[in-house]
Amino acid sequence: MLARVQRIGDWAILLALAVHWPQPIRAETVVLPPVADTTLIEVAPNNNLGGQLFANAGTTQNFTKNRALFRFDVPESVPPGATITSASVAFEVTKQPVDGYAPANFALYRVLRPWGEGVQTAAQGASPGLGAPATLNEATWDHRFALTTNTWAAPGGAADIDYAGTPSSTTSVYGVGDSPYVFPAESALAADVQYWLDHSQSNFGWMLICQTESENFTARRFGSRENTNKAPILTIEFIPPLRIDAAQRINDDFQILLGFFGWRPLVPIDKLPARFDCDQPHRRRSDCATTAILPPDGAIAGYERLQKSGDGIAACFAKYAAAQATGLQRGPYRMRLTTSQRRFNIP
Repeated sequence: MLARVQRIGDWAILLALAVHWPQPIRAETVVLPPVADTTLIEVAPNNNLGGQLFANAGTTQNFTKNRALFRFDVPESVPPGATITSASVAFEVTKQPVDGYAPANFALYRVLRPWGEGVQTAAQGASPGLGAPATLNEATWDHRFALTTNTWAAPGGAADIDYAGTPSSTTSVYGVGDSPYVFPAESALAADVQYWLDHSQSNFGWMLICQTESENFTARRFGSRENTNKAPILTIEFIPPLRIDAAQRINDDFQILLGFFGWRPLVPIDKLPARFDCDQPHRRRSDCATTAILPPDGAIAGYERLQKSGDGIAACFAKYAAAQATGLQRGPYRMRLTTSQRRFNIP
């Protein structure tokens, strides 16, 4: 059997198991709307805007700031163990300042702590962007969860505590007519999505912040999830996990063939392959399999320290790659599954 993992336009990994040839596994794409979004409003620090058709970000003509929060449910649509190869986010601007606007760069920052979306909208006749007084557990400028002790580290959120200090992706935003605005597929953006897939309990989304909050007229309304036709869209490309039935493949030799585009592996070394399924009866998962990795020349210093039982060979590749300043070379790498002996079998 031959399973091939492929990214469109370039081949990435070849895992040779036997002589049978099934259909290759190819990169897949999913498109997700947010499952939660809201606005943090400096001028109304105890208000929530989680039920509105838009979320605000940027600075108003009166020099008051807004920041927006968006969260996407990645594990709902991407299988566990998949390798995220690309991620981008598109936003629709639904309104700009009526007295003119200043072009500005906006950035997405991964949020580090949980928050409550809320359901508030502005009262009839009130300014739509001010929302309404928050009820229990709704996010505001001051609180991650209103009417509790769970505040932001600083009003509106603090870098490196409430959200990552480095942006994951940035883009320039002008007016309504140039929508949609796409935050491009930076490696950090894909890393965020990968992290959420692998650690779903830490998926708190992104905070959208204008990079020039000291300047007025940069405020924009961005479509929220409640605005079906204008909602943000997260586009994810991923490679499904490679799975081997260890019960049938124990003590077989396998070969992984790494392909590269220039010097950069198309699939992160520490995600290759994603995991092994081990369904032998009456065995604990951690007892099912160990793996052995050899470079093309058959020599690897300290290979006995690379042992990993259970869920695949991620640690092996991560440690070997870290020891090679220029990364792994193109070519075949061998591995062998064993039972619960917990030692390497060197072919």
